[in-house]
Amino acid sequence: MGELREQMLRNRSDLKARLHRLTAEARPVVLGQDMKKGGKDPKYWVDKALQTLVDKIYSNLPLLRALSYSEADISRSLRGAEGLFGGEGSGLMDS
Repeated sequence: MGELREQMLRNRSDLKARLHRLTAEARPVVLGQDMKKGGKDPKYWVDKALQTLVDKIYSNLPLLRALSYSEADISRSLRGAEGLFGGEGSGLMDS
């Protein structure tokens, strides 16, 4: 049993090292921007890439800051009788 545990720990360590090496070699591009220009630390450019996506994709995000909502509100909206788009969405056609 101890030998199996040691093998699992070695595999985990090897996997972490491989993941770190591959991540360091990656060339991440988000919306045409090279995310690696700011540094080699993978955590830095992953955070930068996610922030770029939020900034570009969710351009109306500042409008939501004044609203108060929770996960329960989202669930309630999705389960509501009128659906996600309310009554005005009933004429929408599937593409």
